[in-house]
Amino acid sequence: MTTSELYSSVEPAPDNSKVKLCWYVGAYQDTDITEYFLEEGIWENGYDDKYIDLVNSIQIGDKIAIKSSYNQQKNLPFDAGNKKVSVMAVKAIGTVTKNYGNGKKLNVEWEKLDNPKKWFLFRSMLTVWKVESQPDDWRYQALLDFTFADKPQDYEQFLHHSHRGEKYGIREEPNPPEEEGEEQQDASYPSYNENDFLRDVFISEEKYLALRNLLLRKKNIILSGPPGVGKTFSAKRLAYSIIGRKDEQFLKTIQFHQNYSYEDFIQGYRPTDNGFKIIDGPFYKFCKKAEADPENRYFFIIDEINRGNLSKIFGELLMLIEADKRGDEIKILYSDIPFSVPKNLYLIGMMNTADRSLAMIDYALRRRFSFFEFEPAFDSEGFERLKILHDNEDYNKLISEVKFINEMIQNDSSLGDGCAIGHSFLCPDGKIDEEWIGSVIEYDLIPLVKEYWFDNKTNFDVCCQRLQSVLSNK
Repeated sequence: MTTSELYSSVEPAPDNSKVKLCWYVGAYQDTDITEYFLEEGIWENGYDDKYIDLVNSIQIGDKIAIKSSYNQQKNLPFDAGNKKVSVMAVKAIGTVTKNYGNGKKLNVEWEKLDNPKKWFLFRSMLTVWKVESQPDDWRYQALLDFTFADKPQDYEQFLHHSHRGEKYGIREEPNPPEEEGEEQQDASYPSYNENDFLRDVFISEEKYLALRNLLLRKKNIILSGPPGVGKTFSAKRLAYSIIGRKDEQFLKTIQFHQNYSYEDFIQGYRPTDNGFKIIDGPFYKFCKKAEADPENRYFFIIDEINRGNLSKIFGELLMLIEADKRGDEIKILYSDIPFSVPKNLYLIGMMNTADRSLAMIDYALRRRFSFFEFEPAFDSEGFERLKILHDNEDYNKLISEVKFINEMIQNDSSLGDGCAIGHSFLCPDGKIDEEWIGSVIEYDLIPLVKEYWFDNKTNFDVCCQRLQSVLSNK
């Protein structure tokens, strides 16, 4: 293969019914980055010392698929005797258009699947798995046909194949062998439970249980609070703690803004080369994804929920999101096909109570959501552990000054509790030193209090002096 061929681009093969080779690749690197790969039109090997030669061998025009692997016990499409069964979910398919030749990066023309396709009983947990049609093993072509030609999997054929074994009351033989010493990074996502949530989020166990139960009962909640109390951070981890693992495929996060509309959120016309076409929005797609997988819970997270015109964005779905209306069908604005919000979908919104430029949530939507308020957690057990861990006198002094300023904010009738300074402003990513403390004071805290007291120079000066005094003797 010449260098010019390596760095050129080609059109994807149009006929998916004759695919004989595909590279099944993982997209988990500390977190699921499938969406990043799809948006950028790439795939990257997350290892510096593995799969280099294998990735370099991938040719322009080769088929590629993003997959994730896990085990499933309940709601299987066949009888497995209540045993766990290996699953490989195919989340996107594509064609390689460029190989950078560094063992790390490919350009790919991706096609995202609205709902991952579940393939059972035969998989590899390697991050890069080359599947090629083999004359002496029909399973490989069956997987290729399932992936690219939409040919259903013949479960009975796989269950009675010699590799299934007595595990399912038939015979026993292992799955395709893995390379010795390979990490099975794709096999499952990191587990995440209540204890992990309480370690990461500075609220009490009692409040966590109340929040969890509130979401499961109401199905729609809004996490409200001042800036820096960890609303967005907590929303994802709340979902993880209910799912039981850090699995991004069950989460979708978007952000509302003033120009966001029903057509962006649910469904609407969009221009194409030949006119206009009805395009499904993220909420519509995610509802369909959850509907196709009723055994799992799905979480739709909306950041800055009060920045949008909520009645305009939700439209007729204001009724369908209610807990007792889940599963009810109506015809939505741009489609004659009945649509419903599934019972296994949960909405989590975040609302910044300090932004005075935003309107309050209207009463129609407020009735359909429960509100859970987050507060600064400087006195929580978790934050106390953080202070002990860093053991820094200047850091402790800064915390004391921020708590004093919060008292001033709370006592100011024009501000109040909703404008307090959150603890996440003082949660460092690494070590704490003078440079970090000075940066937080100068570029985070002082601009914030300046915004709060733009019309009260006395209060602003008091806050600045107290904050700057933390390092004044250095």
